[in-house]
Amino acid sequence: PDAEVTLLALQIATLPTAIVYDLGESLSLEGLVVNGLYSDGTSAVIPNASLVASGFNGSVAGSQTITLTYMTKTAQFTVVVNEAAEVVALSIASMPYQTLYGIGGALLLDGLVVDALFDSGASETLDDTEFTVSGFASVIPGNKTITINHDGILTSFVVVVSSALVESTADVTVNTAINYEGRGITYQEANPYVSLNGTTYTAGMIMPVWEAIGDRMNINFVDVKQTSTTNAQFQAYATAGFVGADVINATSTLLSEYGVQGNFVDLSKYLNYMPNLTKFLVQNPSVRASMTSANGSIYYTPYFDGFGEIEQMFLARIDWVQDILDLASPSFDTTAYTGTMTVEKVTPAVMNVTVQVANADGTVRNVVKNHSQNILDILAALPTKTGATMGTAFRNYIQATYGSQGYTNLSDVFVGTDAAYDTDELIALMYVVKANPQFLTREFGTGTNTTAVPKTAVEVYFARTSQTSRIRNLFRGLEMYGVRGAFSRYQWAYFNEDGVVEDARVQTVTLDAVDQLQRMYSDSLLPVNFDEGSNYDWRAVLLQGSYGFMTYDYNASSTPQGYVTAATALDPTFKFEAILPPVVDWMQNGEYFHFSEGTRAVKAEAWGIPAHVEEDPVKLARVLSLFDQLYDYSSNDSIGNIHLYGPTGYIDGAIEYNGEMIPAISAAAKTEMLALTSGNMINYLRRYVGATMPIGHIRGLGLEYQTLSAQGIEGIERVNTAVQAGTFRLAGVYEESLTNPWYQFVPTLFALTADESADIATLTFDDIWADAQLAILVKYGFTGTGGSVTRETYLTTMVTKVIGEVSVNTYEEIYKKALNDAIARVQE
Repeated sequence: PDAEVTLLALQIATLPTAIVYDLGESLSLEGLVVNGLYSDGTSAVIPNASLVASGFNGSVAGSQTITLTYMTKTAQFTVVVNEAAEVVALSIASMPYQTLYGIGGALLLDGLVVDALFDSGASETLDDTEFTVSGFASVIPGNKTITINHDGILTSFVVVVSSALVESTADVTVNTAINYEGRGITYQEANPYVSLNGTTYTAGMIMPVWEAIGDRMNINFVDVKQTSTTNAQFQAYATAGFVGADVINATSTLLSEYGVQGNFVDLSKYLNYMPNLTKFLVQNPSVRASMTSANGSIYYTPYFDGFGEIEQMFLARIDWVQDILDLASPSFDTTAYTGTMTVEKVTPAVMNVTVQVANADGTVRNVVKNHSQNILDILAALPTKTGATMGTAFRNYIQATYGSQGYTNLSDVFVGTDAAYDTDELIALMYVVKANPQFLTREFGTGTNTTAVPKTAVEVYFARTSQTSRIRNLFRGLEMYGVRGAFSRYQWAYFNEDGVVEDARVQTVTLDAVDQLQRMYSDSLLPVNFDEGSNYDWRAVLLQGSYGFMTYDYNASSTPQGYVTAATALDPTFKFEAILPPVVDWMQNGEYFHFSEGTRAVKAEAWGIPAHVEEDPVKLARVLSLFDQLYDYSSNDSIGNIHLYGPTGYIDGAIEYNGEMIPAISAAAKTEMLALTSGNMINYLRRYVGATMPIGHIRGLGLEYQTLSAQGIEGIERVNTAVQAGTFRLAGVYEESLTNPWYQFVPTLFALTADESADIATLTFDDIWADAQLAILVKYGFTGTGGSVTRETYLTTMVTKVIGEVSVNTYEEIYKKALNDAIARVQE
């Protein structure tokens, strides 16, 4: 008979997580792993619940031996119980976000952090239940010493009660001059609106959001909107000295300009009265720098169309990439490819680099890009170029480079959360797309539109429209070539790694990238007539017609259900979604990673408080509180969320978005949005509900997310997975933003002096970068033809200029110096 297997010994494989204890604590075996060693040479983990632990005494200080017993075998390890440390002092680690109060105000401690300091030298943050607070009274103005008491140990801090602010429950009338496309805070539609709150609204009635906020804050809102545009309204009120308006919206530039002249309340004096805004600015110091004028004052609160999330991105035909790379036997076009291939390679032929990518579940893995030939060289060397030869060469290259790198499908190299393609591989893919129009549109006619036939040509890379402001997105997309600053919130400015402000328009990498864009145009990778007409909608035509490959734009407006419905009628496999950008050697150190500075941040829209409001302490306190509470998103019924989503009836519970719980738009609101505005979220919220107006607040992308098409959702989730995994680095979001200025935003508004602004206005190097001139750069680059200039002419006569008898680098000595001086003034 077989010998009986017996337990020989216990072996501690992993010690418990806790091996040091304070007096009074109990033993914890969490993390402990004990193996049983058996006579047949095997081992097995003994469940902790089966172990008997002895030898621990939490009331006695010192080293203690813990004995573990299982059956007849034992094992031991040592723990230490420390002497009780004594609190010898308290320290205010962080002050409360509110330290300024009005007469009649109540103390708020949000943001307060109190540390206990022990005789051992250690410290510990106290829970707010572990100390008491005394000393606050707001009946009489003045400094108030707030005392913190923890078991008889005291510390204190000072807050101020100001006579300039009076807090009251009495109703306050606030004349509100908010203008959005000629509409204010009152309902303006021709037909009555039966709201989800049960009220029927007719023209001239305060809309639901402002009615609800008014009820909550005891404010009687009066709509004093004037004229048909925001700017015209501002100028009309400016002419009248802003009499009749207690709050008004405009651009941040206008509010700052008129604020410096004394027309608006300096909010910097009252930030300590505004805890929600203060908290936000403490967490995002670059935003405060953007808001600060040359005199150090702040005259507005800003509007954010999302914050800390990607704003614009690459979107592409997922199904086309899958057709090219995943089909077992693709029927590529056999016709000759007659296009040119002049785009120059930017990655080395011989490459062996590791790229960190995100798996679909949010974990990360390494992909090794190892090849001895550049794909653009491979395509260029083909003796016969057809859609088939190019497609086959491209597939072979991708298979050889990435086939053993853990990809479920080869198309995921481009369209997965684990995308690892580089710029040359993207350009090669574009050439393959251009060479295979009939293959890629072979499914035309298999949808509800049975008369559709395959295309003989497709468009590869396109801007939204022919408008000059939309052509700029072709330049923002030059992040594929490592251009930093093209998506800047101020000109083309960005921080280098030393924290110095630079501008992309004079950098060699930018000038090279513009020449590459010109080559893409010359190679017909862009529509030949991309700039014709004043507002030709390329995106709508190419996507609804299902024959455009790629763009750089907003996710929501590029993936509406209307586009999907029209396109799938022609080709049922149509799938146009957001993808990650190519990996680029951004730091020129051999490290390739995904990066974008197209992160949502402060917008130009804002609102301010005319100076005359300071004459009324009650109204001033109420309006400041309104401005502040629009940044409070702590609950579904907070003022911030009421303004963002709507009052009761418009929100139903919560959903998770990007790792956070946010209010869920109710099914009734979605149904109403579709019926009233064909699903246009902004028109519905602003015209019917009065929500998310262009004033100081943060419109989180969770609101937009809930109205996306299925393709819009899939694309943004792909992007967000990589962002959260840390493999797609966003400016202002990536963890190194705290320590490396290169990842930070420059301010949206620089605190320039009048002289600095006047000097910058004389510069000419920025002329060729104006929206109206961008089409010339696309078509001709720096060739010196077609109205363009050569690179030498640009650098020697526009960047550097002769002033008198002196040659002056106007970029370095005027523009760059002014911006960095402005940053220094704000930091002081």
